[in-house]
Amino acid sequence: MAGIDLIHRSAEKLLDNFCHHRVVRPERPRGRLTWERLKDGYQLVEQSFDGRRLRQDAIARFIYLPELRQWTLHQQTQDHWQFCTNVSPNLNLQKLLDFVDADPFGQFWR
Repeated sequence: MAGIDLIHRSAEKLLDNFCHHRVVRPERPRGRLTWERLKDGYQLVEQSFDGRRLRQDAIARFIYLPELRQWTLHQQTQDHWQFCTNVSPNLNLQKLLDFVDADPFGQFWR
């Protein structure tokens, strides 16, 4: 159990750093990035305030598979989440964060 705790502490530091340094989309000047803990990983969320209400848009999910000791990236489709086939599972969560940041196929920052 201590090993999994270390993995999650490390992931949370990476997510904190990513959310702190990534510039939110210009059309959402009152926005910020944050993350939420899920049962089996994390969800990256963009929050913005339109003057009347807080809007929260899920950007990506990072799911940890203990049997593989790897992170997988998931993207939201119209009504569900699915495994992102454009990037392989990875031991290093930072690699998946970099993929989301670059968004080479326009899957995340629409």
